[in-house]
Amino acid sequence: MKASFRQAAALAGQGMIFEACLLADPDPRLIRLPGARPLPDRDIWVLTHPDLIQTRRIATLLRTLVEALTAQRELIEGSAVPA
Repeated sequence: MKASFRQAAALAGQGMIFEACLLADPDPRLIRLPGARPLPDRDIWVLTHPDLIQTRRIATLLRTLVEALTAQRELIEGSAVPA
């Protein structure tokens, strides 16, 4: 995954950043501050028009999103052990 502008600045020694665990934890060059805790979780909403909810492609998309997010839950929540 390509580093964000903020990550690149931190890696260049230009300071600390506040970044989502999902984005920063996979990069072993970035470390969490000692004692830092992830912020309380936020809901992820996926909205669709009621007329489209029963279409195969929308149902497939929603199912795929749920599976992908569930598989990455620890990383998203910041409870995975950083690399």
